[in-house]
Amino acid sequence: MSVGHLHRRLSAIFYADVAGYSRLTAEDEEGTHRRLNASLDAIAAAIETHSGKVLHFAGDAVLAEFDSVVNALTCAVDIQRALKAQNDSVPDDRKLQFRIGINLGDVIVDRKEIYGDGVNVATRLEDLAEPGGICISRPVYDQVKHQLELGYEYLGERKVKNIAEPVRAYRVLLESDAAAAPKIEGPRPRRGVATLPQLLQTAPMFVGSTQPETDALEKVMSVDDYADGHLFISEGEGGDALYVIMEGEVLISRKKLAGVGFELHKKIGPGEMFGLISLVDSGPCTASCRAVGSVKAASLQRSAFNLLFNIDASIAYQFQYLIARQLAHDVQMFNQLLREIVLSGDETKIYELFRSDSVG
Repeated sequence: MSVGHLHRRLSAIFYADVAGYSRLTAEDEEGTHRRLNASLDAIAAAIETHSGKVLHFAGDAVLAEFDSVVNALTCAVDIQRALKAQNDSVPDDRKLQFRIGINLGDVIVDRKEIYGDGVNVATRLEDLAEPGGICISRPVYDQVKHQLELGYEYLGERKVKNIAEPVRAYRVLLESDAAAAPKIEGPRPRRGVATLPQLLQTAPMFVGSTQPETDALEKVMSVDDYADGHLFISEGEGGDALYVIMEGEVLISRKKLAGVGFELHKKIGPGEMFGLISLVDSGPCTASCRAVGSVKAASLQRSAFNLLFNIDASIAYQFQYLIARQLAHDVQMFNQLLREIVLSGDETKIYELFRSDSVG
């Protein structure tokens, strides 16, 4: 029996549940349940108001889906502010406080439900949130950081249950938090250097882009500063983003493969890019890329690249062309190495070349 094609889409996933619900229920089962029902009704109404859709309730938890991450986060902020106002007159040990996690990811759609790592990450982000707080992933942060007047605190890369790779998490700073702490967006930009719009007008790969294409790129690319020695990509390990240098230099280095070929030590500068294949392949990278001095670079995460197809397919297809051209070049280089090995007459090197993690 054949299995039908699974329907997938990119969604903003919203997940919320009550902090300490078991304790609250043990102390006052009926009262807690009544307050929970009232809160869930208010949350469902807020989700609908912000053009979201509640997919299901599970006890004290809510799973919802949005087409827009801005709508999802705006909804979450409104919910937490309203609940905080309701809790102001409630003793601390009786407060019904929700934690909310929001992720932007690819999901499987089946029987009006959504499944997959995109949903799992949202639930793990909820675990990282404080009672009454909101925690978002890096893809969400990249979309909202210039859209909403909120503060964000970078929590670092967090290892979470049942997710293979660490999750980059951000805490959303609400009113009292924002007053006490500055807005934190990871590495801070320096003054007097190129801006992302300037980069899109001058970098060779973007020259000739239309205004809608440039606008689409600004929505999905993030600009950061990196310290001297920062390792963007490690040879033999998987990458997760394309980088375009705005200021400074990056050293690209590669070892010989199976004792043949050539070592690479090349510096690239403003307007040049690296990590292109990482947009479509999480396999081992064939070179290391490290900052030489301080570097300012624009990055396009793999998850954001997938989003680009929904925003402006034409610019996404240009990236696909560049990726195909790079892959063709890599195959040509691999064939050249294989030819050198064959001519050397050392058959053991053929095995070494094919088993090398650095080939990819």
